[in-house]
Amino acid sequence: MRNRYDETWHRLIEWTKGQAPSERLAAQILIHEGFSSLDPSHPLGGPDGGKDAVATKGGVLFAMAVYFPRGAQRFSDILSKFEGDLAGAQRTGAKGIAFVTNQELRLGEREQLRAVAGETLLDLFHLERVTTILDTPAMGGVREQFLDMEPEGAHVHHLGGLGGSAPGAGGGGGGAIGGNASGGHGGPGGDMILLDGSPGKAPGAGGGGAGTIGEDAIGGEGGGGGEYVKATFGPEELAGVHHLQFHVGEGGKGGPGEDTIVNLCAEDGTVLRQIKAKGGKVGAPPYCPPPRRVPNQSDLDAGLRVTSMLAAEFIRVRDGLWTIVEGGWDWIQVTTVPFRQLLPIYVEIDTGTISPAGSNLELTLVILRPDGFLVTQQSQIITVEGGLIKRSRFVAGLELVGSQGGVWHVQVRAGLNVIADFPIEIRLPTQNS
Repeated sequence: MRNRYDETWHRLIEWTKGQAPSERLAAQILIHEGFSSLDPSHPLGGPDGGKDAVATKGGVLFAMAVYFPRGAQRFSDILSKFEGDLAGAQRTGAKGIAFVTNQELRLGEREQLRAVAGETLLDLFHLERVTTILDTPAMGGVREQFLDMEPEGAHVHHLGGLGGSAPGAGGGGGGAIGGNASGGHGGPGGDMILLDGSPGKAPGAGGGGAGTIGEDAIGGEGGGGGEYVKATFGPEELAGVHHLQFHVGEGGKGGPGEDTIVNLCAEDGTVLRQIKAKGGKVGAPPYCPPPRRVPNQSDLDAGLRVTSMLAAEFIRVRDGLWTIVEGGWDWIQVTTVPFRQLLPIYVEIDTGTISPAGSNLELTLVILRPDGFLVTQQSQIITVEGGLIKRSRFVAGLELVGSQGGVWHVQVRAGLNVIADFPIEIRLPTQNS
């Protein structure tokens, strides 16, 4: 079922997941926005010394503060929370504060927070900014993990997806041909914003996704439709307006569409009000996996083996280096039955003397219930590295879905051979919890 265009906004403002998930979501947002060396305090509870995390950006130390209540709050409450977090950040010696909230903040309210911050640098992540960040294609996994928003399904009709032809129509997803191939997502239709109060859907059609051919190929994602904004102004809204300034945005050409802007100006050129229709989002290119083969007995004899498996709260690779936070899980406490539990897992593999370097091997990740029933299996491609030390590493975002407590198993298989078995205990909630 398709998500409505503002689903991210609504799930953020009606946050029900509590403090710990909100801090972890905020950390992902900061990392996406260029913060580094992020060090969380106590997302599961405990004294945090006046900050939820610390991170650096541009050589400046920032304290991260998170405020995710349920529903819209009064600005006085937001200001009070910010003042307390600012004082805590200043006590830690941080030169800046990254304030992440699910609350709407008007321009004047944002300026008031900056004035309160004074000489402390403020990077403000308010509801609209957080929504925009999470709606980018790169944050799809974060949306699914923290907002329970599953990616929308794909439809294959043509190898090259058709551009949208009706008002509000997104571009067609690119088709794909090959074993286990799947078509690309169709582009979402544009949003219609009626400032005079009437809801609707926008004209603005996205382009079609590109097609591709190959084993397990994935067609390109269609471009998103642009917004259509309609406004009705009376004499009061037009008071003082002398002239209009227009900028008509260009359609996307291998990238996102440009915004269209109308400025309502006074005689001296001062902008009294602005109306903006956002351009459509860029679609994703097609993907065709490289040629690969299933490992055989000769590969096992050459030393193919798993040397490490580790489950963790956060796993990231950047420039060939891995960051693992809160790793070493032996058990998981679930809160509902049935449950749906994410399991990020890091895997390191020694490829021994397999040659040639650059060969792609297709492994299989399998999840078994405590009773031995196979509930999930998925393909994982690794590349044989060159050099004297031949290790390949990857992270898999697995999901345990079921109702059985006890020891589950994640296996790495080379063909029919099990080359690693990772046990993880699922603890069910007690009747009193």
